[in-house]
Amino acid sequence: MTFYEELRAFFKKYDPARIRLAKKIAAKYRKPRGQKAVMRRLKEVYAAGGPDKFDFSAGKKPAVEAAPVAEAPVVEEATSENTENSSDERTEVSE
Repeated sequence: MTFYEELRAFFKKYDPARIRLAKKIAAKYRKPRGQKAVMRRLKEVYAAGGPDKFDFSAGKKPAVEAAPVAEAPVVEEATSENTENSSDERTEVSE
């Protein structure tokens, strides 16, 4: 039995309204390892009462927050000082 046929039989038995998903899922998961994971997950979801009653966030790991980025030093002040120093240097050279 191909993976597509297995999915089709699963949806036909447990959720006929979603049988159209069998083709999309079979196309996406072509490797046997991924196919086994999909079937395990589907069985877990439908054992808990189906996708309408299943808490999908329970199986996920909490999102890792990005480390706070240190504020960059203010470049504008340094730039204006450099400009003033440059103009002083120019006047000194020209005199």
